[in-house]
Amino acid sequence: WLENIKNRDDKIEFYIPFVHSKYKCAIVFPEYLKNAASNLAVHTLYRILAPQFFTDIFSLDSLTGIRTGLKLQDFDFIFFTIDYEPNYVNAIQILLKTGIEPLASKRIRPIIIGGGAAISSNPYPLRPYFDILAIGESEVIMPEIVEHFENFDIDVFNEKIWAVTWEKREAKRVYLSSLSESQSASAFYYNRATFKMNLVEVSRSCPNRCRFCLLSYNSLPPRWLPTKRFEKLIVSFPDYHDLGLVGGSVLDHPEIEELIKLS
Repeated sequence: WLENIKNRDDKIEFYIPFVHSKYKCAIVFPEYLKNAASNLAVHTLYRILAPQFFTDIFSLDSLTGIRTGLKLQDFDFIFFTIDYEPNYVNAIQILLKTGIEPLASKRIRPIIIGGGAAISSNPYPLRPYFDILAIGESEVIMPEIVEHFENFDIDVFNEKIWAVTWEKREAKRVYLSSLSESQSASAFYYNRATFKMNLVEVSRSCPNRCRFCLLSYNSLPPRWLPTKRFEKLIVSFPDYHDLGLVGGSVLDHPEIEELIKLS
């Protein structure tokens, strides 16, 4: 249970034990904490990082770590996940408010990495500020980042097809071939979250491909979470919280009735 929340009525229940490590990783969502706690990109990053690294979460209204109380500038690697372009401004404001040099060309540490739906769609406004902009899905990209934590060298990422850097403008989106390796499920429960429930992503993209819909085209091809993977992801959830199914086309899932029964 969280000890760093200012409001004593606020509680966060983490499902992954805290670990100490040589490197500290921060996950930043440039909106309010209640929205961060309902965003599966935040949970996915936490599921990937927290089992191996000292990891904490920050938001627009929580500029100290919600689990440790440390300042953002105390972390070695900062991962922003951004879902809407207007939040690009919030991301820069967070850097300024925490005393971190916003320009990548003038900053040595911390290393700042950005990803998320907005960045995969249009990374270029943030190119002067972030060391690496990741185009695609975190389950594919994050292992390639963390393997270079030791003696970190930005130049290595100029060779990654998914990376936009200060020196490399072109990139290609990468994605999971199958959601059998998905990590997109709740890693903690916050009692003041926008969605007061545990969440699991059961579909990515959408087979309808409406021309106006970025969600569909930003995450093609359409994929469904296998039932066995669904069962494995929800096993850590307490029975006393509700469960929400998330996706671009949830009811098109070929095994939706079975998922509902398991929920």
